[in-house]
Amino acid sequence: MRAYPGTNKLSRALVEIVREILKHRGSSPDVLRLFFDKGGSCGHVFRDLLQLPAVRFYTFAKRTEENVAEWERLPATNFEHKRFTFDKHADLPADQRPAYHLTDTE
Repeated sequence: MRAYPGTNKLSRALVEIVREILKHRGSSPDVLRLFFDKGGSCGHVFRDLLQLPAVRFYTFAKRTEENVAEWERLPATNFEHKRFTFDKHADLPADQRPAYHLTDTE
């Protein structure tokens, strides 16, 4: 764990943290799957993470008209069949739980 002052943005530290994790995990053949929020959604972060072949990252995409149209074109078979629910929503009635769909896309 690394703590930063509250004024630092995730986008300034994210790549450094990922590189450190990769260093400490050694020569593992497994891919590091990384989930982060919009605080790390910057072009330079994406550029640098894409240079790390052992890393797959997932983050929120902006809800632009073009992005929504692209998502709607994705076939249902692209998505994981198991429903993804955060623990904090598990106690809600089934019809009130937010539904998250995960797929890999470029």
